[in-house]
Amino acid sequence: MNKLQKNIRKTKRFERIMNIAYWIADLPNKLTPAPFRLMQIGSLFWQSRSLYLATKLGIADVILSEPMATKDIAKKLNLFEPNLYRLMRFLASIGIFKEVSHKVFAHNKLSLPLVRSQPNCVSDMILMHNCEEMTLPWMDAMEAGIKDGEIPFVQCHGSEMFSYMNNNKELNDLFANAMDSVESLTGLDYLQDFNWRCFDRIIDLGGSKGSKSIAILAENTTLTSVVFDRDAVTHDAKESWKNKINDQILDRITYVGGDLFSSNLPIPTSDKNLYLLIAIFHLLDDADSVALLKRITASMDGINASIAIVDAVLPETQASITQTSFDMQMLMGTKGCERTATQWHNLFEQANLELVETVAIRTFAKVMVLIKRS
Repeated sequence: MNKLQKNIRKTKRFERIMNIAYWIADLPNKLTPAPFRLMQIGSLFWQSRSLYLATKLGIADVILSEPMATKDIAKKLNLFEPNLYRLMRFLASIGIFKEVSHKVFAHNKLSLPLVRSQPNCVSDMILMHNCEEMTLPWMDAMEAGIKDGEIPFVQCHGSEMFSYMNNNKELNDLFANAMDSVESLTGLDYLQDFNWRCFDRIIDLGGSKGSKSIAILAENTTLTSVVFDRDAVTHDAKESWKNKINDQILDRITYVGGDLFSSNLPIPTSDKNLYLLIAIFHLLDDADSVALLKRITASMDGINASIAIVDAVLPETQASITQTSFDMQMLMGTKGCERTATQWHNLFEQANLELVETVAIRTFAKVMVLIKRS
């Protein structure tokens, strides 16, 4: 197999920039007296909840290119102006929107990604993380989860997160849209750091509506893709891209609905097929992770396809706040976790797989490429 790493200088520069960013983010802990810093952290909920309310109310979509008075915003959205102003003033104080004159607000760099028409809109992600279904486990069941090891989401809702979403269309749609907007947080430049030209077909397991496959196929005209996800996600996925994506790209994508653990997985057509799993294994515990890897190798039916896992690889100590934040979210809603290199290698050993290359990419994750052991 040819080397899969591309853009080595860019990925190393990205790593250096992220290390500097983490150092800067840690400055408040170094500079603020400990009691005051703890009180700041303890009240961050006020900030996230205020941002959620502004997003849910659609305030950013009402403020257009010109500054707007809160009385006009309140009139358009049927809100109580005095309290709206206090909310907007608070958000402006933490850098979201700008108060240009008394009770008059305009967009700034931080508020623009809340606008639905913006290409980097993150509204669905904010709404998803802060909706009642996702916040209730943090509020009511996290303590019990830490004590007894149960999943807080299950304790609150009676089933695991994805089973629950299968029966809750509104949350399922919100989650799918939020996952598709992940690239709004990181961009898709990282996809250019992997040499996709070594393969001729991608089998995108858990690929949601296919945004990652579309981005890959747009840059690699000889590739095709099979996007496999839950029926609730894939049944109208292709139609949702109509008039947004070039037909020459959509024609190279096939959608298949099913369950990763109970349905027949797509079968590779050649050794140059690649099973791609982006942010899947951090949702699973070790037993399910090994079971899924074994299901994938069994589905190869004698063909020596490759597997690419795109997930975080944590250091053994002193993980970053980004990595540990994702891990706490997994603790809240799933049986999964973010893993260290040692933990990943243990999974691969149990599944009889060989790690042939780890590719650095310009995001918090890495691409681990596996083949069956001979």
